[in-house]
Amino acid sequence: MTDRGSDRALVDAIVRQLSESERSDLMQLLDVDEDAALSAAIGDHEGIRRRAAGLNDGDRSALAAIVGEHPFYEDRYRPDAESHSILRAAGLAFVVGDDQIGAEVVVPLEVRVALLSEGVIVEADLAAHLACADESEVHRLAALHGVDLEPGDLLQQAIALADAITERDAIEDLYNSLGEGSRALLFWLCERDRPATDEVIRGWRANGNSGAEDSGGGGLVLERLGLALRVETDAATAMVVPTDIRTALTPIFDDAFAARAAGAWAALRNSALPSTRDSFPRGAGGDPPAAARYRFARGMVWPPEVESNSLDALLVELHVLNGDGGSAELASWFMDVSTPDAFARTALRVWCGALDDRYTRTLLEPAGADCTLATEYILAGSGEPSLDREIWVGFLSAIRAHIVFVLGVLPANHWFRIDMLAQWLLATYQRTVWNVLRVAALGTEFPAEALPVPASQVGPHMLEGFRTALTVLAREFFEPIGAMQLDSSETLFMTNSEAFRAFREFEPWFDEVWASEEAVIGDDIDLWLPLPVDTGALVRGVADLSWQSDTVLESSFQIHAHDIVRLATWATPLHTGTGLAFVFDPASIKRGYAGDESAEDFLLWLTVRTGDVLPDALRAFFRVSSTAADSVHGAQRMAAAVALATELVEALDDWADAPPLRLMETIRSWGSAAEPAIRERLSERIEAGEWQSADARHLCVLAGEAGADSAVPLLLRALAEGDNEGVEGAASIAIARIGGAAAEGVCQLLEDPQLRPDKRMLAAGTIAGMCALHPHLADVLMSSLTSALGKWDPDDVEGTTLLAVHIAETGHPAAETLLYRVRDQGLWEDSVLPFDEVLWISSLSPAIWGHPVFAGPLCNLYPNDVESNELLKLAGVDDLLTEGGFSRDTLPGMPAERSTEHAAEGQRSRKRRRSRRDDGE
Repeated sequence: MTDRGSDRALVDAIVRQLSESERSDLMQLLDVDEDAALSAAIGDHEGIRRRAAGLNDGDRSALAAIVGEHPFYEDRYRPDAESHSILRAAGLAFVVGDDQIGAEVVVPLEVRVALLSEGVIVEADLAAHLACADESEVHRLAALHGVDLEPGDLLQQAIALADAITERDAIEDLYNSLGEGSRALLFWLCERDRPATDEVIRGWRANGNSGAEDSGGGGLVLERLGLALRVETDAATAMVVPTDIRTALTPIFDDAFAARAAGAWAALRNSALPSTRDSFPRGAGGDPPAAARYRFARGMVWPPEVESNSLDALLVELHVLNGDGGSAELASWFMDVSTPDAFARTALRVWCGALDDRYTRTLLEPAGADCTLATEYILAGSGEPSLDREIWVGFLSAIRAHIVFVLGVLPANHWFRIDMLAQWLLATYQRTVWNVLRVAALGTEFPAEALPVPASQVGPHMLEGFRTALTVLAREFFEPIGAMQLDSSETLFMTNSEAFRAFREFEPWFDEVWASEEAVIGDDIDLWLPLPVDTGALVRGVADLSWQSDTVLESSFQIHAHDIVRLATWATPLHTGTGLAFVFDPASIKRGYAGDESAEDFLLWLTVRTGDVLPDALRAFFRVSSTAADSVHGAQRMAAAVALATELVEALDDWADAPPLRLMETIRSWGSAAEPAIRERLSERIEAGEWQSADARHLCVLAGEAGADSAVPLLLRALAEGDNEGVEGAASIAIARIGGAAAEGVCQLLEDPQLRPDKRMLAAGTIAGMCALHPHLADVLMSSLTSALGKWDPDDVEGTTLLAVHIAETGHPAAETLLYRVRDQGLWEDSVLPFDEVLWISSLSPAIWGHPVFAGPLCNLYPNDVESNELLKLAGVDDLLTEGGFSRDTLPGMPAERSTEHAAEGQRSRKRRRSRRDDGE
């Protein structure tokens, strides 16, 4: 196998199959006069290249198509008759079979090697290599492996021997018998995926990669066993592992890596120190969402303190704040949540989808990866995401997901050693980079300096780097969001495992991570329970604002991001301990005038949100001489506010299916002033049965966001009578958000026997969401669900199952008993949802954090133009967006299909409506 001239044996087998006329024609073409010389001439590489160059373009393309398919000798092709006859006449392809469909043609390995050089050698399997070897070499290798070969053709013997060597048990025994140096070299050759010359191998050994026991003889051992072969390329003699050997070794390498990671996991688990005194600190300020809202509000006035404040740095990195101050793309996504764990999980989900960020850079720096360089290369491309992007994102997603996953499995109230976590990460990294990031699959233009260290070069020297990286990651990221705590020495850590449960079955990479970790952490995987999309959104309405003094406005921390931005534009934010205060002074008012909002609109908005007249001291700061907000009569102020809010609601006409988030948030921020316009317009749509109207769905959403109790009858009608899934779904969300005022009505819909089953089921889903968002209503609502279950048509097994699923979603303590009752009565349809899964849903008690369908912030549904572009380009969270129910094609908040004329007509329409109102119509 060291002499490429021995390839002639394969051509000999083909020559023996030629007819007399074919043999005669080839001898004449190649100017030889005997079979032995014919075989040599056919297999001569220079001759092959010369004959291929003499083909016309069409025949050369036909040959390239065959050669490029695969190098296996037994693969056969059916080119058109004219092409294959020309290729056969040139001694480049041979007919090995003929039937009614057409001739079957093979191209010998010699031809493939001559025309494709290294590429074909890498892809050749062991049988192809053996079929080109001396027969004595094949029998020597068979004897070494204890394989009895049947007499017959060399090719058949080669195939039989290759099958015997690559059989799982045989190759596993062979691998286990190798020394450390041979194993290291074999793994490196497989990972390399291309031939390695002696010079390259010597360089690899010189870097200390082959192990202390290697004296340089590992390559000879692999050659003797047939695990690696010497081949001649155009450049030099090189060593390569045949394709089928690599394939057979892959599960062995996987198992070895899994065992190493499992050992590291066991060491991490065993390092646990029970903690009875320490309590988990809950992250920044003891309340990450509140602390984040304050730092966010400050960021509207002063540039974030990225160098000195870890939470500021985090908000900038997660695209909540701009680096030089001001609101960024993901502000609403993070600020409009209410629970600490929801804030943490949102941060972790975004992080796990990022292409490049400071925390990932810190984490992978010890591995030599350059995330910034790789991202610049990926983003410089155009069109659909490339394979390079998929491979790179796959690696980043996997390595971060493993960290998030395993920290979510560690039990709470225990201290663990950070150096043990580093050892686990080292083993997990090696396993991940071997499985996910195969360098050979990346494009030739992918920057090599961006790639992390391959699995074959991972060693103890990286351990300290990973330990330092994990410490920094914990201190600057996991601690501020309330997911991890370091001790004072930064050698021990404690986790808030609930915060790390940021994955679900339908998230990208979940299945891969679960399957991988199952082989590592074993039974401990049962400690991990995925949570729904628990965004923990503010349930309904808008936060109350009140005057602490004539120039200081106070609010709780339960305030939307849009309102924070609005107030911080005109006032300076302060932290009160229980909420936010906004201080007005001449300097802040001057800053507000430099913004986009008119002073008159802002002052009117203040009167609506505070329910009071403007303090004289505040009013003196504004230079407008008079405004509707100055009226001492509350009814007049409200009438002016309603007129302004109505104008905003009418602006929905211009946006069809995709109004921008900023518009929807602005309408919501007017609270009670927006209710009349929402209610009147929604009533018009329902009375006219205009279910396909572009704004009907948005009006339902806004009614729920504003907490408009007065709109409940209309929403119930939309739920019961609607003929559009979008409108029905939006009405369901709105009713669940409003809660108490809608509870009796939605229960009546569920129990109404005259209503269609699908409508009653929609009511049941709404009730489940209401239970989650308003736990104090759970007992009353559960009673209604139980009653409906008892009266449901027993012949409708699918419907009964769906109703039981909604009961499980409530998280009510009585749900499990009802589920077992349905199953025991034979009314459970497993094809709808497996019973065990529904039990799991019930055990999670979603009433604690909110149901995913009903608890998402407004930006789930209505991204603005900046968010839609920047999320995809910078944060890389395409899948995070789809949780909101819209596709990539509908992301732009400024719809591309909205023509300039359409926009102009919308403006003219609003002006006409305003003119009519001014005229008293």
